[in-house]
Amino acid sequence: MKVQVYKSGEIIPQILSVSAAEEVFPEFKQIMRCPSCLSYLEYRDEGEKIQYCMNESCEKKIIGQIVHFCSRAALNIVGISERTIEKLHRMKLLLTISDIYSIHKHKKEIYSCRELEIKEKMFSNLTSAIEESKKTEPSRILVGLGIDHVGEEISRLLLKNFGSIEKIFKSSVEEKLNIPGIGPKCVHAIDC
Repeated sequence: MKVQVYKSGEIIPQILSVSAAEEVFPEFKQIMRCPSCLSYLEYRDEGEKIQYCMNESCEKKIIGQIVHFCSRAALNIVGISERTIEKLHRMKLLLTISDIYSIHKHKKEIYSCRELEIKEKMFSNLTSAIEESKKTEPSRILVGLGIDHVGEEISRLLLKNFGSIEKIFKSSVEEKLNIPGIGPKCVHAIDC
């Protein structure tokens, strides 16, 4: 089915036509290798439909983890875009999530990089936002770690039962499974 719409007025689109003719789409070719590091893609669990790059050193994977950690859903570090993270990663200044908290030590390198275009005021705002992120509630830090099946609700539930992120990781599989709402997939993702 094909639907054609056009902008009518300010916001509301109008339907121009509806065609019931079936379109023929080219067959989807599933990729076998990561476009970034060329490692073979794998399924994490039996019956899963999403393939993952399992290479812990994959540049795009690392950048994605850092971007997620800094995102609004997690620590909400204002002023650090994906583009900036990619450039800092290429400069070897931001290779892990924890490197975010050492950015202030690389002021000279950051200022001298024309590609970054970060000057004094922007750097000051960025380091202030990073410093402010240290006050983030633990549930958002846990979300920022990007653990499969651990979103905001699950992280709050885990913290309510264990009291700290450290205690969550030190707890046994049985202790986590005894919490209503926490299932085996979530526990497996945390313990991996």
